[in-house]
This record gives sequence, C-alpha cells and structure tokens, in this order.
Amino acid sequence: MTNDIAIPNQNNPHNYLLDTTAFNWFVENVNWLKLAMCSLECGFCYYITANQNYELAGMGAKVYNKDCYPEYYKESSAAFKEKMQIFPQIKESLKIQRVSSMANLMQNHWVLDGTYHVFDNMSENGHTVQKIFDFNEKLRKKRPFAQHYDAMTAEAALYNHCILVTDDGDLRMLVNKDFPSSAISTKDLIDLICGLISKEDKPHAQ
Repeated sequence: MTNDIAIPNQNNPHNYLLDTTAFNWFVENVNWLKLAMCSLECGFCYYITANQNYELAGMGAKVYNKDCYPEYYKESSAAFKEKMQIFPQIKESLKIQRVSSMANLMQNHWVLDGTYHVFDNMSENGHTVQKIFDFNEKLRKKRPFAQHYDAMTAEAALYNHCILVTDDGDLRMLVNKDFPSSAISTKDLIDLICGLISKEDKPHAQ
C-alpha cells in the first residue's frame, strides 16, 4: 500500500469517516449515493482507514480466528462478493481518501509507510477505544479480534477530527457516550445532506 494518506482540515465541520456499513447502504440505495456526491459541492469530505479497505475486500477483523489466522472468504456471502465489485466506484465517486490510523498487532496489519500512529491508552481517545476493545466478551471468545477494526476506526475518526458514520448502534453508543455527536448513522448523514442541499438540486431520497 502506497503512502496515500490525507490530513483532514480541522476547521471543516463536514469531515466524515465512513465505516464499511455506509458502503453497503450506498450500494443498495443509489439515491443516497447521489446525495452524498452532491454534498461534495457543499464542502463534505469523506475518508476511510486501511481497515475499511481490508473489510471491503472481505478481510474484516471478524474473519480472524482465535489463532489469528484469516479465513478470508469463509464468511463472505455471495451478495457481499457482488458488492465488492462496486465499492471501488463508490470510493471514486465520493473522492474518498485514507487517513492515518493506529498500529495494530494483528497479523499482516502493519503498513510501513509512516501513516500508522501508536495507540495512546492514556489519552481521552484511548479510554474510549479501550471500551470498544473490551465490548462484547462473548463474541471475543470466538473471534478475539472482532472488535479491533471497530476500535481502530473509531480512534481514527477521533484522531483525525472526523465524524464517524456507522450503522453499528453499539459502536455509535460507545463513541457518543464520551464524545457526543461524534458518531452518526448513514441515514443521519443523508438527512443532514438533505437539509443543506436545495430541493431543486437534490435527488429524491427514498
């Protein structure tokens, strides 16, 4: 992976880090994608981390077993594999850029291009991230790394001054508990865009 890192403008109130769930919505609802494309003219900027690239390729944290061995496509449905063909188009349409994320000890998850930063567990962000790491003990017994991508994505959003867009209700709850209004759903994002784009210019949302 080349060093294609972006540094969001901290003064822009419309920096959004898209979780993988948002990509699923954009595949399933073309009108939402069109609205998001229109939002670029209003200064909206969209970002991902290296982890979203892994997930969009079917290599999410949940496919790693207790031995840290990635069973890449074992849990990827045929429907998701079809979506995988569309994800690159969404990245291009929304001019999505990659931001820095925290380094991780998962197998093959070091990107040696200077874009990963060390996790600071003593920071305010770090306390929130640790809560995400420790969430859902039952799932972690089966998939020890299941929460890693969620935690790393949330940390990247906070670190890079972006609003996290995710349809994982538990993740939103954990982030917003410590950082109110720092995580929203894809529908929340679309509603926000609709409120800013004139009715004459916007596609009709469904």
